Amino acid sequence: MTAPDEAGTDDDATRGPHTLNFAIGAAIKASATIEVAGKPSSITTDAPERVDPGSVTEITVSVWDDEDVLVGITSVKVRKVDGGGLIENEGDGGSEMTSNGQSKFTFIAPSAASSSEILITAGTVNHRVTLNIGEEEPEEPPAPAPSDATLAVTGNLGVFSGGSLEDLAAAAGDACPGGSVIWAQDGDGTWQVWSSSAPAIANIAFSTAFADGFSGVTPVWVSSCDGGGMESEG
Repeated sequence: MTAPDEAGTDDDATRGPHTLNFAIGAAIKASATIEVAGKPSSITTDAPERVDPGSVTEITVSVWDDEDVLVGITSVKVRKVDGGGLIENEGDGGSEMTSNGQSKFTFIAPSAASSSEILITAGTVNHRVTLNIGEEEPEEPPAPAPSDATLAVTGNLGVFSGGSLEDLAAAAGDACPGGSVIWAQDGDGTWQVWSSSAPAIANIAFSTAFADGFSGVTPVWVSSCDGGGMESEG
Protein backbone atom coordinates (compact mmCIF):
# COMPACT_ATOMS: atom_id res chain seq x y z
CA MET A 1 0.00 0.00 0.00
CA THR A 2 1.20 3.52 -0.79
CA ALA A 3 0.44 6.53 1.40
CA PRO A 4 -1.22 9.38 -0.62
CA ASP A 5 -1.92 12.93 0.48
CA GLU A 6 -4.71 15.18 -0.78
CA ALA A 7 -2.70 16.08 -3.88
CA GLY A 8 -2.19 12.42 -4.69
CA THR A 9 1.49 12.38 -3.73
CA ASP A 10 3.07 10.26 -1.02
CA ASP A 11 2.78 11.38 2.60
CA ASP A 12 5.62 10.21 4.86
CA ALA A 13 3.48 10.83 7.94
CA THR A 14 1.31 7.80 7.15
CA ARG A 15 4.11 5.43 6.25
CA GLY A 16 4.96 2.34 8.27
CA PRO A 17 2.93 -0.45 9.89
CA HIS A 18 -0.70 0.15 10.81
CA THR A 19 -2.92 -2.24 12.75
CA LEU A 20 -6.58 -2.53 11.78
CA ASN A 21 -9.06 -3.98 14.29
CA PHE A 22 -12.32 -5.63 13.24
CA ALA A 23 -15.37 -6.62 15.25
CA ILE A 24 -18.30 -8.63 13.93
CA GLY A 25 -20.76 -8.75 16.72
CA ALA A 26 -19.64 -9.27 20.29
CA ALA A 27 -17.99 -12.66 19.84
CA ILE A 28 -15.95 -12.26 16.63
CA LYS A 29 -12.96 -9.93 16.68
CA ALA A 30 -9.88 -9.79 14.49
CA SER A 31 -6.98 -7.53 13.60
CA ALA A 32 -4.56 -7.13 10.70
CA THR A 33 -1.34 -5.19 10.24
CA ILE A 34 -0.63 -3.46 6.95
CA GLU A 35 2.61 -1.82 5.82
CA VAL A 36 2.19 1.57 4.16
CA ALA A 37 5.03 2.33 1.76
CA GLY A 38 6.43 5.58 0.43
CA LYS A 39 6.89 6.54 -3.21
CA PRO A 40 8.86 4.26 -5.58
CA SER A 41 12.60 4.38 -5.01
CA SER A 42 13.93 1.27 -6.76
CA ILE A 43 12.83 -1.52 -9.11
CA THR A 44 13.96 -5.15 -9.24
CA THR A 45 13.00 -8.07 -11.48
CA ASP A 46 13.50 -11.81 -11.61
CA ALA A 47 14.51 -11.60 -15.28
CA PRO A 48 17.13 -14.20 -16.24
CA GLU A 49 20.36 -13.07 -17.85
CA ARG A 50 19.80 -15.37 -20.85
CA VAL A 51 16.77 -16.98 -22.54
CA ASP A 52 16.41 -19.48 -25.38
CA PRO A 53 15.46 -18.33 -28.89
CA GLY A 54 11.70 -18.56 -29.42
CA SER A 55 11.03 -18.97 -25.68
CA VAL A 56 8.27 -17.33 -23.65
CA THR A 57 9.36 -15.95 -20.26
CA GLU A 58 7.17 -14.42 -17.55
CA ILE A 59 9.01 -11.73 -15.62
CA THR A 60 7.98 -10.31 -12.25
CA VAL A 61 8.64 -6.62 -11.49
CA SER A 62 8.91 -5.48 -7.86
CA VAL A 63 8.69 -1.81 -6.86
CA TRP A 64 10.27 -0.72 -3.55
CA ASP A 65 10.37 2.47 -1.51
CA ASP A 66 13.52 3.87 0.08
CA GLU A 67 13.04 1.63 3.14
CA ASP A 68 12.79 -1.57 1.06
CA VAL A 69 9.03 -1.84 1.51
CA LEU A 70 7.00 -2.98 -1.51
CA VAL A 71 4.96 -0.12 -2.93
CA GLY A 72 1.36 -1.34 -2.93
CA ILE A 73 -0.52 -0.01 -5.94
CA THR A 74 1.47 2.02 -8.43
CA SER A 75 1.73 2.31 -12.18
CA VAL A 76 4.52 0.35 -13.90
CA LYS A 77 5.40 0.97 -17.55
CA VAL A 78 7.35 -1.63 -19.53
CA ARG A 79 8.88 -0.76 -22.91
CA LYS A 80 11.27 -2.55 -25.25
CA VAL A 81 13.79 0.09 -26.27
CA ASP A 82 16.28 -1.95 -28.26
CA GLY A 83 16.70 -5.38 -29.86
CA GLY A 84 14.28 -8.10 -30.85
CA GLY A 85 11.37 -9.86 -29.21
CA LEU A 86 7.89 -8.85 -28.09
CA ILE A 87 6.40 -7.81 -24.75
CA GLU A 88 2.92 -8.90 -23.63
CA ASN A 89 0.88 -7.97 -20.54
CA GLU A 90 1.98 -4.35 -20.61
CA GLY A 91 -1.52 -3.00 -19.88
CA ASP A 92 -3.04 0.09 -21.50
CA GLY A 93 -0.37 2.23 -23.14
CA GLY A 94 2.34 -0.01 -21.81
CA SER A 95 1.36 0.59 -18.17
CA GLU A 96 0.03 -1.79 -15.55
CA MET A 97 -0.83 -1.33 -11.87
CA THR A 98 1.06 -3.33 -9.28
CA SER A 99 -0.62 -5.67 -6.79
CA ASN A 100 1.18 -5.77 -3.43
CA GLY A 101 4.10 -4.01 -5.06
CA GLN A 102 4.50 -6.42 -7.98
CA SER A 103 3.39 -6.78 -11.57
CA LYS A 104 4.22 -9.19 -14.38
CA PHE A 105 4.90 -9.06 -18.09
CA THR A 106 5.75 -11.72 -20.67
CA PHE A 107 8.73 -11.57 -23.02
CA ILE A 108 8.56 -13.53 -26.27
CA ALA A 109 12.06 -14.07 -27.63
CA PRO A 110 12.83 -14.00 -31.37
CA SER A 111 13.99 -17.17 -33.10
CA ALA A 112 17.49 -15.87 -33.79
CA ALA A 113 20.24 -15.20 -31.27
CA SER A 114 20.42 -11.54 -30.27
CA SER A 115 19.71 -9.35 -27.25
CA SER A 116 16.87 -7.15 -26.07
CA GLU A 117 16.86 -4.12 -23.78
CA ILE A 118 13.75 -3.37 -21.74
CA LEU A 119 13.04 -0.15 -19.82
CA ILE A 120 10.80 -0.37 -16.74
CA THR A 121 9.44 2.82 -15.17
CA ALA A 122 7.58 3.36 -11.89
CA GLY A 123 7.01 6.98 -10.90
CA THR A 124 10.31 8.74 -11.59
CA VAL A 125 12.38 5.57 -11.24
CA ASN A 126 13.78 3.74 -14.28
CA HIS A 127 15.30 0.27 -14.42
CA ARG A 128 16.87 -1.38 -17.48
CA VAL A 129 16.91 -5.11 -18.14
CA THR A 130 19.07 -6.71 -20.82
CA LEU A 131 18.03 -10.17 -21.99
CA ASN A 132 20.59 -12.15 -23.97
CA ILE A 133 18.92 -14.51 -26.41
CA GLY A 134 20.65 -17.77 -27.35
CA GLU A 135 23.69 -19.59 -26.06
CA GLU A 136 26.66 -17.63 -24.83
CA GLU A 137 29.54 -17.53 -27.28
CA PRO A 138 32.51 -19.52 -25.98
CA GLU A 139 35.38 -17.44 -24.73
CA GLU A 140 38.64 -17.65 -26.61
CA PRO A 141 41.20 -19.65 -24.63
CA PRO A 142 43.91 -17.50 -23.13
CA ALA A 143 47.20 -17.36 -24.97
CA PRO A 144 49.76 -19.76 -23.52
CA ALA A 145 52.30 -18.20 -21.23
CA PRO A 146 55.70 -17.75 -22.84
CA SER A 147 58.12 -20.58 -22.09
CA ASP A 148 61.17 -19.89 -19.94
CA ALA A 149 62.86 -23.18 -20.91
CA THR A 150 66.35 -23.00 -22.39
CA LEU A 151 68.54 -25.11 -24.64
CA ALA A 152 72.28 -24.52 -24.39
CA VAL A 153 74.23 -25.85 -27.38
CA THR A 154 78.01 -26.31 -27.57
CA GLY A 155 79.05 -28.10 -30.70
CA ASN A 156 76.81 -31.16 -30.81
CA LEU A 157 76.19 -31.24 -27.09
CA GLY A 158 73.07 -29.67 -25.74
CA VAL A 159 71.52 -29.22 -22.33
CA PHE A 160 67.75 -28.76 -22.14
CA SER A 161 66.49 -27.16 -18.91
CA GLY A 162 63.40 -29.40 -18.85
CA GLY A 163 59.71 -29.01 -19.49
CA SER A 164 57.11 -30.10 -22.00
CA LEU A 165 57.56 -30.89 -25.67
CA GLU A 166 56.25 -27.40 -26.40
CA ASP A 167 58.92 -25.99 -24.10
CA LEU A 168 61.59 -27.96 -25.97
CA ALA A 169 60.34 -26.64 -29.32
CA ALA A 170 60.38 -23.05 -27.99
CA ALA A 171 63.85 -23.44 -26.50
CA ALA A 172 65.15 -25.02 -29.73
CA GLY A 173 63.67 -22.14 -31.71
CA ASP A 174 65.53 -19.64 -29.54
CA ALA A 175 68.84 -21.51 -29.66
CA CYS A 176 68.63 -22.55 -33.31
CA PRO A 177 66.26 -20.12 -35.11
CA GLY A 178 67.12 -21.62 -38.51
CA GLY A 179 66.08 -25.13 -37.47
CA SER A 180 67.40 -27.99 -35.41
CA VAL A 181 67.59 -31.77 -35.11
CA ILE A 182 67.76 -33.05 -31.54
CA TRP A 183 68.30 -36.54 -30.16
CA ALA A 184 67.40 -37.70 -26.65
CA GLN A 185 67.51 -41.09 -24.90
CA ASP A 186 64.21 -42.50 -23.72
CA GLY A 187 63.70 -44.65 -20.61
CA ASP A 188 64.93 -47.76 -22.42
CA GLY A 189 68.13 -46.06 -23.55
CA THR A 190 66.96 -45.76 -27.15
CA TRP A 191 67.83 -42.57 -28.99
CA GLN A 192 64.78 -40.75 -30.32
CA VAL A 193 65.05 -37.92 -32.82
CA TRP A 194 63.07 -34.70 -33.15
CA SER A 195 63.34 -32.26 -36.05
CA SER A 196 61.93 -28.75 -35.94
CA SER A 197 61.24 -28.80 -39.68
CA ALA A 198 59.71 -32.28 -39.86
CA PRO A 199 55.94 -32.89 -39.94
CA ALA A 200 54.33 -34.15 -36.74
CA ILE A 201 54.07 -37.71 -38.07
CA ALA A 202 57.87 -37.85 -38.52
CA ASN A 203 58.34 -36.86 -34.87
CA ILE A 204 55.73 -39.30 -33.56
CA ALA A 205 58.24 -41.69 -31.94
CA PHE A 206 59.91 -38.83 -30.08
CA SER A 207 56.56 -37.29 -29.08
CA THR A 208 55.32 -40.66 -27.80
CA ALA A 209 58.48 -41.42 -25.83
CA PHE A 210 58.47 -38.01 -24.16
CA ALA A 211 54.73 -37.37 -23.98
CA ASP A 212 55.10 -36.31 -20.33
CA GLY A 213 57.97 -33.98 -21.14
CA PHE A 214 61.30 -33.79 -19.35
CA SER A 215 61.20 -33.61 -15.55
CA GLY A 216 64.49 -31.80 -15.19
CA VAL A 217 67.76 -30.84 -16.84
CA THR A 218 68.39 -33.27 -19.71
CA PRO A 219 71.49 -33.71 -21.90
CA VAL A 220 70.70 -34.05 -25.61
CA TRP A 221 72.62 -34.53 -28.85
CA VAL A 222 72.13 -31.73 -31.35
CA SER A 223 73.02 -33.02 -34.80
CA SER A 224 71.93 -29.81 -36.48
CA CYS A 225 71.52 -26.28 -35.18
CA ASP A 226 71.16 -23.55 -37.80
CA GLY A 227 71.24 -19.86 -37.11
CA GLY A 228 72.43 -20.11 -33.52
CA GLY A 229 75.54 -18.76 -31.93
CA MET A 230 77.36 -21.89 -33.11
CA GLU A 231 76.19 -23.95 -36.07
CA SER A 232 76.77 -27.67 -35.76
CA GLU A 233 76.43 -30.58 -38.11
CA GLY A 234 77.16 -34.18 -37.23
